[in-house]
Amino acid sequence: MEWVDIKQFPYLALDRKVEEDIFSGAGHLLLRKGMILTTHHVAQLLQHDIRKIRLGESTSVLEQMTGKLGEKHQTFLALYQKQYESLRPVFEAAENNELLPLEEPLVLFEDLIEEALNGINLLEVLQQMQGHSEYTLRHSIHVGLISSLIAQLQNFSKEHVLEIGKSGLMHDIGKLKISNDIIQKPGALTNEEFTEIKKHPEKGYDLLQTNPVVSEMMLLGALEHHERIDGSGYPHRKKGEKLSETGRIVAIADVFDAISSDRSYKRKRSPLTALKVISDDIFAGRLSSKLGMPFVGHMLSSYTGSYAYLSDGRIGQIIQIPLENMEHPMLYVEGKMLSAEESKEVEIIDFADARSKKMYLEKERAEAF
Repeated sequence: MEWVDIKQFPYLALDRKVEEDIFSGAGHLLLRKGMILTTHHVAQLLQHDIRKIRLGESTSVLEQMTGKLGEKHQTFLALYQKQYESLRPVFEAAENNELLPLEEPLVLFEDLIEEALNGINLLEVLQQMQGHSEYTLRHSIHVGLISSLIAQLQNFSKEHVLEIGKSGLMHDIGKLKISNDIIQKPGALTNEEFTEIKKHPEKGYDLLQTNPVVSEMMLLGALEHHERIDGSGYPHRKKGEKLSETGRIVAIADVFDAISSDRSYKRKRSPLTALKVISDDIFAGRLSSKLGMPFVGHMLSSYTGSYAYLSDGRIGQIIQIPLENMEHPMLYVEGKMLSAEESKEVEIIDFADARSKKMYLEKERAEAF
């Protein structure tokens, strides 16, 4: 629960529940406690000169996805919801040491991958999710989709792309065998806790290896996604050619989604920061250049023209993203062009969803007249 300035940071209010009844200056009830805030509500409150309100946690990922995608992308939304629900019994089985019911979620994921890769700039929407509720579940779906994109950019066959995607989907299943007190801990882990969490790749491998529908690639995705080419990773410090192609791909996807998502112990950073980390790790010899640089280039290209929330509360349009300074792109803000150097004065927080973009453009048009 926190106070949010909806005039300066309206995007922080969307998809969150109102913590108390809100009244106008004349005493009329505007919003009831528990209502989920929309762009319409933000505009209504600002019209009544109400700038700061008390808000609770973000709504669920599925509710946020519904609000962000709206009516345009119902097919993807329906597939995502089915995928989300199909993974719940898998996670429950993992916690109870039962055989994982993987047939349905793996078949469903093929449809979700195809819809995602052939449709909208999906990754931009996925990284806009707020809150860390059910992080491992949604992170698994997102890493699977990102892994399939990385594979597609390598011109792999359709079957290979789908299998890589499934490997990403199952990569973190071993975390279900780690104490939730560690997984959900809001602060830094102790050395003992970090040692325990580093066991999850092997625990995931053990959960998957007896399942008849699990491929060798899926096993490698679970076991190797924290390994690094220079041997600095875990659990086996594999190095160079000993690290599989699947492990290298899922490692890149895992880094990207983890950094640009809210976690129990850390607020999300912008996807541009995530791409910078991947680029730095590539040049340091930790991640694959062959697999990682096409992904970085593709994402930078897809983000050009997008609208982003800035740390000073404004929204700006990304005009150009220099590879050597990708966290500080050239921006168009309130009728002025900011060079990459000038944009260093503000930080890109996140990408604006369609609702915020519409609200911003309407405000800009109104001010122009």
